[in-house]
Formats: sequence, C-alpha cells, structure tokens
Amino acid sequence: MILELDRESARLLVRRDGTSALMRQAKADDSGLRELAQAIRNIEGAPASVLLHLPSAVALSKPVSLPLAARRNLRTVLGFEMEHETPFSQGEVYWDFAVRHEDKATGRIYVDLFIVPRTVADPMIEHLREAGIAIEGIEIVGGALSGTVMRFAPARRLQWLSNDRQLMMLTIGAGVLLLLAIILPFVRQEFALSSANSTIESLRGQAEAAGTLRQSIDQSAGAAGVVARDRAHEGDLLTTLAAVTKLLPDDSHLTSLTLREGHLTMTGLSPSAAHLIDLLAKSASFRNPTFEAPVTQSENGRMENFTISVTLAGVGGS
Repeated sequence: MILELDRESARLLVRRDGTSALMRQAKADDSGLRELAQAIRNIEGAPASVLLHLPSAVALSKPVSLPLAARRNLRTVLGFEMEHETPFSQGEVYWDFAVRHEDKATGRIYVDLFIVPRTVADPMIEHLREAGIAIEGIEIVGGALSGTVMRFAPARRLQWLSNDRQLMMLTIGAGVLLLLAIILPFVRQEFALSSANSTIESLRGQAEAAGTLRQSIDQSAGAAGVVARDRAHEGDLLTTLAAVTKLLPDDSHLTSLTLREGHLTMTGLSPSAAHLIDLLAKSASFRNPTFEAPVTQSENGRMENFTISVTLAGVGGS
C-alpha cells in the first residue's frame, strides 16, 4: 500500500503486479488522515504499514566503489562508512543501495547509494504515525531515482519471532559482528584509499607537471657545459624556462619542454590551449606559436592536452 500527500489531499493506493490503483482519498488534514488509517484497519488482509511517496528533489544518490571483500555484508559496511561517503551519519538518513557492477579483474564492486535526510522525512512520518498510519518505508517518485524504495529497519517484527528463532538470529548477528571486527579495518583502509584517490586525481596533472619540470631542470643543470657551448644557437634553457613559467597561467601545466636550435616545443595541460597561443603571440620572447599536434581532451574532460612550438626571439636574424 502507498500513501501520496499534497497540500490538499491524501491518497491511499494499492499496488499489485506493478499496477497501482486508488483505494481511498481524503483531505490532507488530521481528520482525513485518521479516516485513511481506519480504512486500512477495515480492509481484511491489508498490511499494517504503507510506503510514503516522496519527490525526487528530497533524495540524493552517489556512486560508491568498494572492495569485493565487502560484497557479502554490503548493507552493514555501507552503514558503518556512511559518514565517509556522505555529509551525514547513518542515523541522520533513510537509505538503501543497488549493486551496479562487479569487476573481478580489479577486485571492486560498484554500487549506487540512495539517501533521504531524516530532517525532511521524519516530520511527515511522525504526523502520520500520530494519525494511526504506520509508514514502513519511502518510495521516490519522479526523476532519475523514481521507483527507489528505502525500507525502515523492521525492528517491530522481531517480537513476532519465537524464542528459538530469536536465539538463532542473535547467533547469526554475533557471527556477523565477529566477521566485521576482522575485515572492517581492511575495508576502512580501502575506503580511505578510495576517498584519497578522488583528491589525488584532481591534483595528478599538477603533480606530474611539477615532477617533469624538476626533472627537466635537473637534466639541464647536468648538461650546462653543452648549453654554454651552444648558447648562440640554443639560447639559455633556464632563462627560456623562466620566461615560459612567467607567461603561462596558473591553471596551465607543462609535462615536457624541448629546446633545439632556437625552437622551443612545449607539451602540457590547459583549460584553453588556444588562449596559450594568444599569450605566446603577444610575448616579446617568442615568435610564430603553432600547434604541433591536434588538441585533445584529458580523461576528466576539464583540461586540454596540447603541443605548441615557438621560435625564440632573436633566432634567425629577428
């Protein structure tokens, strides 16, 4: 059974085999909700609780990558690590997940995590409970998350179990806790590495560029004698490097730099490679900037890979 609410009305629906039909409608006030609660009690075989429809605007989703070792206890592991993956703790949200893909080659499992903040849902759920309608879970309506169901922990069902059944469930729970005590430190480490990877990926271009530039400087220092002999033709590599560094914007990075016979070739990353051509053309230190290869997008789509060549000012009689 499903409950839909808006400012004017409350609608009780029943869904069978994927098809929903309106069973009862009332005003969305206290008397109307009590009327619906009584209608549920009067229907023979009706469930004791219903799902509450909420719009997709109140729900959030996030793709999460986990080690395959967590596959058998995904719900428990995700619950423990909720605050590492979202701005909320487990007790601050209603949530569920769906497995999207398992990659045995990389040892990872990919899931979609769905959450609804309790600060949004709890006032409505509590108001319905006071009217006599027990809400068992939330179903999202509309948007990409339409049809997503987040059921609440079925704590009240435990009292229906027999003593033997309760003992068996407690034994199983103790076994699960013991297993988590063993594997959780490893899973936490994987989560920490996964979170760090996002930050590292955003800084990878800058780190690689800095390392490459340092390597270039070290190589140029080792070849100082050659540079000095060929200074008339090659120019001063360190001076040229300083000029390029001063000219390039802070958001652009070099991954390689080559100087031969007065011609400088630069490879790197920039949000706008065409803008670099304009800057080099206006510089008094360089002439004839051109692309040596087609400009391509980086893996994250936010940067452009470029290879630009220029002639040093003063070479070739100019």
